[in-house]
Amino acid sequence: MRRFLIWGMGLLVLITGGALTYFYHERHPLVSVVMSTYQRPQLLVRAIESILNQTYPHFELIIINDSPDDLKTTTVLERYKRYDSRIKVIQNPSNQGLIYSLNAGLDRAKGKYIARMDDDDISYPNRLERQVAFMEAHPEITVTGSWVSPVGSDEPYPFQRETDPDIIKIDLYMGNAAISHPSAMIRRAFLEQHRIRYNYDFKSAEDRRFWMDIFEAGGIIGNMPEVLLHYRWHYENPQDYYVSQDVNVMKFKNEVFEDFLGPDFRSNDNACITYEKMVKANKEKNILNQSKFKEKVDATCPKGENIVYHKLWRDWFVFKENNRFCRARIPYECGSVRVKNTEKLTVKWDKWGEESFTKRSDGIWYLDSK
Repeated sequence: MRRFLIWGMGLLVLITGGALTYFYHERHPLVSVVMSTYQRPQLLVRAIESILNQTYPHFELIIINDSPDDLKTTTVLERYKRYDSRIKVIQNPSNQGLIYSLNAGLDRAKGKYIARMDDDDISYPNRLERQVAFMEAHPEITVTGSWVSPVGSDEPYPFQRETDPDIIKIDLYMGNAAISHPSAMIRRAFLEQHRIRYNYDFKSAEDRRFWMDIFEAGGIIGNMPEVLLHYRWHYENPQDYYVSQDVNVMKFKNEVFEDFLGPDFRSNDNACITYEKMVKANKEKNILNQSKFKEKVDATCPKGENIVYHKLWRDWFVFKENNRFCRARIPYECGSVRVKNTEKLTVKWDKWGEESFTKRSDGIWYLDSK
């Protein structure tokens, strides 16, 4: 009788423990944080610490070391791996690049959600908690990003602050990054179901093609209107990174425009002519919300003379009073005219340096080639 009682109590504990574990995992789904690192040991420490200090504890941190010959990086990773069992380190055999590394992390991930993280950024302590709560409350959302701010400030950057999923989708079809990549949280089941991974053809612009693949598979991308990540804005990457980025961003845009417009697409058209064609074509295709798309294009492409187009920022500026002009989409980003004649325009930006524009036959001022 006593043996039976002990056996029964053990079974009850086992069943109860299993139920509690199941209940816990249902209420606190596992998050796989995927981060690639390359020769940034000092910044890497702050990035890792920001994840280990999360208010949401049920995560695994998958770090792909893409600089296995860098002793400092390897030492940092080995130390943290011994310190916290939630840290999983993947050692690439040699420098393979970001796309290879991110795909390796996706393949290793076990969580219900995948949170992207860069090795030079800092997550807010409540980032995972807030994003998991949002995703659990919005099962229709496939990916959510958040606003991001400079390191040392809680003021969000002016870019990638859109929260309407329709406009986020429109932005991407216009060639712009939909949300801040390192702020994203993604449903892993959706990626597995549709076999979505990062595309090697878009080096340094991998996020745009990744988001488009999600859209084309029927996914919805949202953006939380709160800062959950300090994003480090710098130009410390090798020069070929930025060259590759410019080339592949343009490649992505041309691919999207060509798919959308077919034979009506002309690569030598300025962006606004292409957008107007897309608005017209969308009436039949019904890929994007038509009224919001037209409104977005009208706001992005101001009409009239003396319009300024900044090809690197892929945005338009309109002239104001007192030799000032401001960005069409972000009206508080402005500059002052230093020189202006029939052929040349020189501008000193409030927050940046000086740049020159040349007026072409279509009446639009274009940024001089750099």
